[in-house]
Amino acid sequence: MSIEELYKQRMTEDYNENAVIKELFERGVSQNVSACVVRYFQDWLGIRNYPILPNDKICGLYGCCEEDLEEAMLELGKSCAKREPIQADIDAFKRPIETIADLALFLETMV
Repeated sequence: MSIEELYKQRMTEDYNENAVIKELFERGVSQNVSACVVRYFQDWLGIRNYPILPNDKICGLYGCCEEDLEEAMLELGKSCAKREPIQADIDAFKRPIETIADLALFLETMV
C-alpha cells in the first residue's frame, strides 16, 4: 500500500494525533518527545497531518534507510532530547529501533 493510500485509509479511521501522543505517553514517552517524533515524520513525508502511528515501521513504511534513521536520531536528539545520541546511548537502549514508538522511547532515555 502506498503512503497516499494509507493516508486516505487512516484519515477515514478517525485518526487523532493527540491519541497517538497519549498512547506514547502511556508507554513512558513525554508529550514533547512524542510530538517531535510525529512532526518529524510528517515533515519527512511532506504531509503535515499524516497519521503517524506508534507501531509504524520506520524503515519499511516511511522508506528510511539506516542512514536516514541515524540522521533522524541526530536531528531529533538535538531538537527534543537536547543532545545528539552517541553510540553508548544506542547500546544502552538494548533493542533495535524499528518503530515510531521505539524511536520515541529511545529519545526519552536521553532527556
